[in-house]
Amino acid sequence: MSSDAFRAMVSDDENDQAATPDAFDALHYLASIRLRRRKLVAIDATNVQAEARKSLIQLADRHDCLSVAIVLNVPEAVCQERNKTRPDRQFGQHVVRNQSRQLHQSLRNLKREGFRHVFILNEEQIANAQISRTPLWTDRRTEKAPFDLIGDVHGCYDELTELLGKLGYLPNETGGYAHPEGRRVVFLGDLVDRGNKVVETVRLAMGMMAAGTAICVPGNHDDKLKRALQGKKVTVSHGLADSLAQIEALPEEERETFKTEYVAFADGLISHAWLDDGNLCAAHAGMKEEYIGRASGRVREFALYGETTGESDEFGLPSKANPSIRASNEPRRTRGTQRKTEGTALDTGYNRNISGNHIAKDEESMATLSIRTQLTVDDFVEAAEQLSTPELEKLARRLLQIQARRKAPNLSQREAELIEGIAQTSTFDPLPRLLFLTQEMERRALSQNEQNELNALAAQSEELTAKRLALLIELSQLRRISLPTLMKQLKIKAPEVV
Repeated sequence: MSSDAFRAMVSDDENDQAATPDAFDALHYLASIRLRRRKLVAIDATNVQAEARKSLIQLADRHDCLSVAIVLNVPEAVCQERNKTRPDRQFGQHVVRNQSRQLHQSLRNLKREGFRHVFILNEEQIANAQISRTPLWTDRRTEKAPFDLIGDVHGCYDELTELLGKLGYLPNETGGYAHPEGRRVVFLGDLVDRGNKVVETVRLAMGMMAAGTAICVPGNHDDKLKRALQGKKVTVSHGLADSLAQIEALPEEERETFKTEYVAFADGLISHAWLDDGNLCAAHAGMKEEYIGRASGRVREFALYGETTGESDEFGLPSKANPSIRASNEPRRTRGTQRKTEGTALDTGYNRNISGNHIAKDEESMATLSIRTQLTVDDFVEAAEQLSTPELEKLARRLLQIQARRKAPNLSQREAELIEGIAQTSTFDPLPRLLFLTQEMERRALSQNEQNELNALAAQSEELTAKRLALLIELSQLRRISLPTLMKQLKIKAPEVV
């Protein structure tokens, strides 16, 4: 796409410098369309000024593409001689001189401006240059199914090897696993943290990748461990402490070797893999269709965390745009309108299953196989923190029912219903806010909104207290014990008077 050609297009004269702004508006517009349609864009213009290059880099960034600078570094004297042979380009020697000076001033800064690759060619190199196009690392469409997709192993090495065995993989002499029919594993990230065999899990995945029997994309936990081992400041929580402790427990020489190997491994993982003629996109947390096969920090962050708000949570991780929506161990599939790309996101967190999803060529569905793992109390609480408020209230009621059944296995149906009702009235407690507003009222005059809120909370509190008391009285009568004794059994305090 030549700037001269676009000047001619908008003004019928490619030498009309006054048409340059309109020419570049048209060029950028068509270049944007081509990039959106995944077409190559090569722009032929002087671009010797940083400001002129900036708009092109921004254009590439908007479409999550890599920008490449090819610099024709021809001596000024040669440019002057060549320009003499162009009678329609007699702008004066000072124009060529200024452009040559600006070009040489720019050479050392091109990488810092944002170009991913920079090629500076002299006259001889220009004469012999050949341009070859190389697919981006995420573009692995030439690699065909069948694949077995496994997500969120989280250091559960024993369960992983059991799952591989059930999928038909056999251990080999390299210490990895291979399938007799040539199937390959796609690890969907989060190999580390929480489980008790993080080192063994990572070594297995690295070995299978090196042997060509597995593909691996990173998860947010893998990336965070990498940054921790690089000495970067991270919040040591969310399972990271388990991984670090297991690595530190290795003998010193083995520990340092593992750290070096892991950082190189995690740093080299591509954000997502576009596979099987474009029919499958594998990523940890998901992938927008317009991001598939692209490469940028934005694409990588989406692959690691999904849709985020741009803020960080209490763990220092990007905050989810909708934290109440979680992926499950059932594969999520999306079908694009243009490329018919199948996608699966298995950011399941650390739960009681490791899932393997088998995708075969020309099949319309995925077969899912799960292996159960152990779940600690801390893991359970961590998972509960990600629930929405209604889901959390439902979980609290279910836990109270379970606790009651454990303490009294012969609990009647009515007793269970009463206990659930008591739990429901205990989940929402307006009393702290009610007490606060009451104390504020003693110090100052409340606003009309605060007074309305106080009245509403007082009515809610009275209603909940009355309902809870009625349920407690019925349960005490059913169990034939006094009300104070029942409240002591259930660890319920007497209601405060406001």
